[in-house]
Amino acid sequence: MPDNKARKIIKYGETPEEPEKPEMPGKPEEPEKPELAKAYEEAVRREEEALPDLPVPEYFEERDVPEQPERHTREELRERTEERRGRIRTDQIRNKRMTVLIFVLVFALLATMCGKDIVRLKAENVALKRQQAALKKERDELKAELENTTEQEYIRDQARKQLKLLNPGELLFVWDE
Repeated sequence: MPDNKARKIIKYGETPEEPEKPEMPGKPEEPEKPELAKAYEEAVRREEEALPDLPVPEYFEERDVPEQPERHTREELRERTEERRGRIRTDQIRNKRMTVLIFVLVFALLATMCGKDIVRLKAENVALKRQQAALKKERDELKAELENTTEQEYIRDQARKQLKLLNPGELLFVWDE
C-alpha cells in the first residue's frame, strides 16, 4: 500500500536528506559532564603523586635500550655486503655438496642392499638347480624300479629287505650298523 506522505524528488548529483530517526523511549542521551572529567583527572594526578619513587629492577636497566648502530661509509658497507655475499655463496656451495654426498651415500647403500639380494638369490638358484637334478635322478631310478615290480625275483627281494620275510628253513641275522 503506498505511503500517503509526500515524496521528495532528488536530482542527479544531490545527496538525499537522511530521514529523522525516531526517538527511543527510556534512553535519553546524557549531556557531557565536564566537572566529572575534571574530578577524574584530579584524582589520577593525586594518585600518581602519592606513589613513592621505587628503584628500577635490574632486568629493566640498559638491556631494553638498543645500542645505536655505528655509522659506516659507503665503501665499508659495500665491503661488508661483499663479504656476506661471499659467505652466503660458500654456505650454498657447501650445502649443495652435502646434498650430493648424501644422495651418493643413499644410492650406494641401496645398490649394496640390492646387489647383496641378487647374489643371495643367485646362490639360492644354483642350490635349487642341484636339488632339482638330484630329484630328477631319483625319479628316473624310481621309474626303473617300478618297471621291475612285476618280476617275481624283485618282489621276493623287497619282501626280505623291507618286511623281513623269510622262506621256510631260512635264518635271519641282523647286525647293528
